[in-house]
Amino acid sequence: IITGLALPNSLLGAFILMLAMGFTINVITLLALSLSVGLLVDDAIVVRENIFRKMEEGQHPVRAAETGTQEVLLAVIATTATVIAVFLPVGFLSGMVGQFLRQLGLTVVFAMLISLFDAITVAPMLSAYFGGHVHDEPNWLIRHFNRFQDWLEQTYARVMQFTLRRPLVTLGISLAVMFVNCAAIGTVKKTFLPQNTQPEFLINFEMPPGTSLEGSQKFAEEIERRLRSLPEVHLIATVVGTYTALANKGELGIVLVDRKWRKRETWQIKEVVREMLKDLSYAKVSVNDYSAVGGGVIYPFNLNIMGENLEELDKYAQQVMSELRNIKDLSDVASDYQTGKPEFQILLDPEKMHQVGVGPAAAGNELRLHVAGGVVGKFYENGLEYDIRMRLREDQRDLRSAFYSSYVSNLGQPPRAIPLAILGKGEMRAGPSNISRQDRSRVIKIHANLAQGGAIGNAVDEAKKLLATKIKPPPGIRYLFWGQAEDLKELMDNILLAFGLALLFIYLVLASLYESFITPVTIITAIPPAISGAFASLAIFREQLNIFSMIGLIMLMGLVTKNSILLVDYALQRVRRGMALNDAIFEAGKARLRPILMTSFAMIAGTLPIALGLGEASRQRTAMGIAIIGGLVVSTLMTLIFVPAIFGYIDRLREWIEKRFRPDYDMSLVGKAELLPATAEAQDTPQQKNRRRQR
Repeated sequence: IITGLALPNSLLGAFILMLAMGFTINVITLLALSLSVGLLVDDAIVVRENIFRKMEEGQHPVRAAETGTQEVLLAVIATTATVIAVFLPVGFLSGMVGQFLRQLGLTVVFAMLISLFDAITVAPMLSAYFGGHVHDEPNWLIRHFNRFQDWLEQTYARVMQFTLRRPLVTLGISLAVMFVNCAAIGTVKKTFLPQNTQPEFLINFEMPPGTSLEGSQKFAEEIERRLRSLPEVHLIATVVGTYTALANKGELGIVLVDRKWRKRETWQIKEVVREMLKDLSYAKVSVNDYSAVGGGVIYPFNLNIMGENLEELDKYAQQVMSELRNIKDLSDVASDYQTGKPEFQILLDPEKMHQVGVGPAAAGNELRLHVAGGVVGKFYENGLEYDIRMRLREDQRDLRSAFYSSYVSNLGQPPRAIPLAILGKGEMRAGPSNISRQDRSRVIKIHANLAQGGAIGNAVDEAKKLLATKIKPPPGIRYLFWGQAEDLKELMDNILLAFGLALLFIYLVLASLYESFITPVTIITAIPPAISGAFASLAIFREQLNIFSMIGLIMLMGLVTKNSILLVDYALQRVRRGMALNDAIFEAGKARLRPILMTSFAMIAGTLPIALGLGEASRQRTAMGIAIIGGLVVSTLMTLIFVPAIFGYIDRLREWIEKRFRPDYDMSLVGKAELLPATAEAQDTPQQKNRRRQR
């Protein structure tokens, strides 16, 4: 209960700091607090466990609270400082990703600061007066748990003995495991955001140009009829036509029943709908995710083809789309370019017009009067004014059939009627319905959705390879990826920056706390195994490397250093008290096994709900939980085995450097001021003394 009080204390304190910073309770801050749940009890666990150890040695609770807290004070401050050093840079990243992660990073920092204050003040105080006593005659459950704990310690002691006798073998095995895990990154796909798991999606269609509103309405009704055969469909909202008066386009919004009333996931139903509407491909039917920001459709894959000649752009865009449809990560590949409605175009010959004295403006106005008419007067009645518009009869307005019988006036005095047929020719063509421009060039926008299991990073990489080799753009045409492709690039740059800053800050914090530039290296060596474990777990569970899993990787940097600090700090204390290096490492492993396992299990338990994805929205963040748990499991094992094996080499390197650059340095004086009256052996319990004699 005393340890658990760190949760409400830290969370309430974090809310106060969030209020002071003007933060709101939103998806990002709630995610930060949920991630912090396992972290917030870590400091209290370390303090409480050490106090309990002192009570097991026979000390009074008040004395145990004092000495136990002092013994781990530096370690607790170091562990919290490393987590803050990891998340503080995240709060100051730039760009859209920085705005996305700012409140997340600072919220974790706020919660950790309060948890540190609770661990070194509230927890010792409550332990001194409400911590109880160690039971001399424990019940059946505690006896069996103590036996399991003794067996675990004995097993780990044998592993430690092998590690210290064969450090190079241990390092070789650990490095091999780490490299195998890192090789799994090749099977993990990269994307910006995970696929949408909300119980809603859109169906868009585009009929051939010239289709009437009634024709589009009948097509939408056909789609509705097919969708009603799916038991998971709850609501269908249909809109035919667009705000730009395009009658051949339409959109259907689909809402599914609640998750508990259906057996299939949203992505499975979308695949069924795609297959169901496959025979309607002539209408460019696509199944898209609904954008909660602003509504409508936002395609994850976007490619712009830019140039000056629209016909050449269209021809090249068709080739590109044909190749993009072969990329497994993409589906619903289409473009925004459409030819528009068929129209009868009159192509006038400037030379002939000059010969007969017909101006282009006069010819255009004359033809417009034939079809649209013109205002030739006003009609007044009862104080109201009406325009009088005159034009040809309806059966005479078709210029295509009346081309050879139509005349236009020339500029002569008096004007003469000139047959339209001698001035040029008429052709049936389909003009573009709209012309898009970017950077002063005409552009055709190609877009696509991600197939199930697809990733934007892999899709863009394959598309770039095709554009660079198989379908190189002709002269005058260039291309540009935008949307999530740009966001992913920005994310990767910011994450690498955050990684670098976190490593630098962790090193500086540890170097200042331990007054050594070499000792922090031992602690930081626990980070690569943790990252490799995260990659392996993502590969095993077929998750992707997205913005959430990358946040998990950053968080791992702070988590794994906590366990390493506990081990190294205890070993350094024993070395300063005059104990041999290997004996100090061995004792540190024994004494810190329990708090390391407790903090790791607490963090895994706090992250497990995120990894399970128990709700519709939380399924998007499962990659984060899986990456954290996988990294924690591997890093805990590696910390208990890898760090003791490498600690001796790094500490000897520290001694050599200090002797090399400080000739007056005397290793026999290290920590003399910190020597306790009693030796380490005298402080051990009778059971520990017996085990020492057995070894």
